[in-house]
Amino acid sequence: QMCIRDSIGAELISGVIVGAGIGYLLDILFGTRPLLLIIFLFLGGVAGFLNVYRFVKSMEKEQE
Repeated sequence: QMCIRDSIGAELISGVIVGAGIGYLLDILFGTRPLLLIIFLFLGGVAGFLNVYRFVKSMEKEQE
């Protein structure tokens, strides 16, 4: 159970961190600070939640 909880947390955090990193780098490149950081931070969060949703669905299928 602990491993599953850690995996879910890692999925959420990694999506947000990757999104923020991409947004930050694009802001530096295009000089649009902080617009792209905010957009990609949001998109990273959405991607993290989608990954968690897929993970939970796959766990449900395995238990059937």
